[in-house]
Amino acid sequence: MKKILLFVFACLLLVGCGSSSNYDEEMIKGKSFTMRDGSYIIFKEDNTFSWYRSKDVLDDYYYEGTYTVYRGENAINYISKELEDFGVTEQEQRDLLERNPDIKLDMYFNINLHNDRVLMDGQETKMDSDVHYYGQSNETYDSFKLVNMNTANYAYLTLEK
Repeated sequence: MKKILLFVFACLLLVGCGSSSNYDEEMIKGKSFTMRDGSYIIFKEDNTFSWYRSKDVLDDYYYEGTYTVYRGENAINYISKELEDFGVTEQEQRDLLERNPDIKLDMYFNINLHNDRVLMDGQETKMDSDVHYYGQSNETYDSFKLVNMNTANYAYLTLEK
């Protein structure tokens, strides 16, 4: 009986440790990316981020806040339910993936940035605003092509090595 209870406990522990949050975030957490416009973003281990206008200037003109990531089915569900005001339906997302067979489900992402503060010209301002992105990574997860859901502009991220 003890062995069975120990086995059940071990299984429950493994299931708990394999949460979707870790799965969803694992490709960006603790990593930094340059963007095509020359800006630079760091996704820290504690789910905070720092976005800099330039990688060369890290002490001014930056945003800080928290981030969440959804990947695959979790991204489709989050976008169609939690971000429904943006009008991107579950069917539209599935159609997109079906039309683009090179995009595997695990390469489909939703990244949400919650801006808490900005520092511009040495002046700090508290914020409370969100920017939502969705799109795809390449197969090695070192490059992302995302659409800013607030502006419909593209953001291209390349992993810093």
